[in-house]
Amino acid sequence: MDTKLLDAEISRKLARQFGSKFIKILEDSPTLRRDLRKLHTLGARIQRWNGRDGAYCRSEPSHRRGTFIAIGSLCSPIMKAIYLAHEAYHALYGTTPNNPNPTKISRKRYLSMGIAEETRAFLHQTKVANELWNSGNHVIPAWQMHLMLLYHTSGYTDMREHVLACRESIAFGTYEQNYGKIWDQAYRQFERERREKLAARRLRSLKSRNRLKQAA
Repeated sequence: MDTKLLDAEISRKLARQFGSKFIKILEDSPTLRRDLRKLHTLGARIQRWNGRDGAYCRSEPSHRRGTFIAIGSLCSPIMKAIYLAHEAYHALYGTTPNNPNPTKISRKRYLSMGIAEETRAFLHQTKVANELWNSGNHVIPAWQMHLMLLYHTSGYTDMREHVLACRESIAFGTYEQNYGKIWDQAYRQFERERREKLAARRLRSLKSRNRLKQAA
């Protein structure tokens, strides 16, 4: 499909949920428009999260089709666009699994992967915010202006420090705490299944010995 026609189709769908002001913002960010085309190709769903602030994404790096992004209805139009840019990065480029295998990824490694991905997602949203600022059509929130300063002066290093210090918009813990909880939950599930399998093997072994005794 022609790029202009695809952009128009995407805009019509999003306008029904987020309004015309939101669509006007999208028009001023080439990066976000490109992200939306890629999300469209993946069959991703972008939905209004009624009565909530913030945003979240459900996506698995090994299977990106079926990605779901929710944007809070209480966010301002400019924040909806900035949150969308952040979640689009996770959906399109993220490599941190939602359900880590603790036998293959250590807790330390998983936290490192998560923080690196969040840092890149913040850099991506800041690239979009910078495009919106340069258009001269939008007022950017002060905290995002601060991230734009980091983006232009120190890049990844200071943005990573920001990620380590800030709290995410849904669970309100630090990113390290939240990624740690995900790994811990996966590890508990792994240990529970391991104990269940061990108990089942012991039971089978006991039954086998009892049958041998009865046959003797």
